[in-house]
Amino acid sequence: ALAPGLVKTDMSRVLYESGEDAIAQRHPSRRLGVPDDIAGAALFAASDASSWMTGETIAVEGGILLI
Repeated sequence: ALAPGLVKTDMSRVLYESGEDAIAQRHPSRRLGVPDDIAGAALFAASDASSWMTGETIAVEGGILLI
């Protein structure tokens, strides 16, 4: 399973539009996610490179869980 953090999309705009810079500065990566960040993790999960992984949740969240 993929567990995305805050990703800049039309659907999530209401969550970040009033203070994107302030929100991004709280992330260790200093930016919000973009759909391509999630796509990369999805491609990995669907590839042979992940064939030895079972029952894992991949957090794709820019490091916010470290805080």
